[in-house]
Amino acid sequence: MASQKGVTQTRRHSGGDAGQGYWYYDDMTPAVLKEREVLITQYEAMQARQDAYMEPRLADFAAQERLEVERRGCVFAKKISVR
Repeated sequence: MASQKGVTQTRRHSGGDAGQGYWYYDDMTPAVLKEREVLITQYEAMQARQDAYMEPRLADFAAQERLEVERRGCVFAKKISVR
């Protein structure tokens, strides 16, 4: 949520528990905004590492899946005589 000034806001709770009390929106301080940006940057770096790890694994999985589809085989079943 953003205020009229364009500053990001957070939802704050005042008094009571279990949803009771008063909720209001408070502007984030520059320190909190900087901390938030650091956390977002760390999260994006983690996502990039995970994507880099998963790309070759998914490619190998797709290649193995294609090989399994191309395989042909026999079905072994017990012979049933029809009368």
